Amino acid sequence: MLRVIAGGPGMTWCRARETRNILRQICTTYCTKARARDFNMWKQQFELREPEFNLEYLLDEKNRDVIRKNVANRKGVGDIDRVVELWKRLNEEPKPDIQEKLKIAFLTAASEIPNTSHPESPVGDEDESRQVELIGAPRGPSTYYFTDQLAQLEQALVTFTIKFLLNKEGCGFKTSGDVAQVYHLDPSRHERLCLAGTAEMALAETSDADSALGIYRVHQFTKVEMFCVTASDVTESSDMLQELLDIEKTLFSQLQLHFRVLDMSTAELGAPAHRKYDIEAWMPASQLWGEISSTSNCTDFQSRRLHVKYRTRDGELRHCHTVNGTACAVPRTIIALCETHQTKSPAEGRGRLWVAGIEEYWL
Repeated sequence: MLRVIAGGPGMTWCRARETRNILRQICTTYCTKARARDFNMWKQQFELREPEFNLEYLLDEKNRDVIRKNVANRKGVGDIDRVVELWKRLNEEPKPDIQEKLKIAFLTAASEIPNTSHPESPVGDEDESRQVELIGAPRGPSTYYFTDQLAQLEQALVTFTIKFLLNKEGCGFKTSGDVAQVYHLDPSRHERLCLAGTAEMALAETSDADSALGIYRVHQFTKVEMFCVTASDVTESSDMLQELLDIEKTLFSQLQLHFRVLDMSTAELGAPAHRKYDIEAWMPASQLWGEISSTSNCTDFQSRRLHVKYRTRDGELRHCHTVNGTACAVPRTIIALCETHQTKSPAEGRGRLWVAGIEEYWL
């Protein structure tokens, strides 16, 4: 506690200086303890908490057929019968050592069960994905090459996107797959841990070698990601999904790209997503539609694994819903911009790139 002592001007200055010295000592002591605490924290072994699965839904026999059908529609990864069997064995096993092994097996099996699918998501593989919108007009083929101005364009895109998002209000990642896209930590220090591959931690598991050339598919790139947390209400999270989709459509329309919006089929959702929209831009040089953005509603799939909860006005603890979307994936957006907006007329400067809307952000 600090005392305020009345007195003349000299006394006031003296006490003020004394007070500043005391505050400085307090701050120094606090910061020293905080640094020591932080240092000790980093020396501790990181421990992952167990996911909080919706066991009431998973273990209810009335939901068994629905879950099996959903798994079959989602690339067939996950076995609900094994989940139920392991749960029964876990609760019947008296020996602690065997219990621990069964517990690990149960958590692994339950983690593989995908999220529920939105009733309007098309069932089937990628060919069944439904085109929702087609925006803009296609341009003729062209090519591009790197100069120092592309680095400036990258920064301009990021600045343009972030400035747009600032005017708005405003997880678990499966690491196994045909192609490894994660960096695993030293197993001697951190068992079964790896660095998250993307900003929202839940995008891609596999890659296509045919489209992995150039900057279309790279292991590290710049992007602006949107991530939202809503109440445990599918209507609210669905509304947020639509809002993120509208933001993406507005951004790409301002860049004057020709793109389409796809309501992705169940086989293309990935385990966390309840519903996902992809945006594909027309790339004239490649004569193909290339994905430049996506947005997903993961409902409570991620929050149950990350222990993200909120308390309702009635005092009930509930798991949040999470929604994510890519506002700008820079390399693929650059491809679409270069192939769409290069000038052809000698009067305009053949091969020059001009994108109305982001010129003020161009360095």
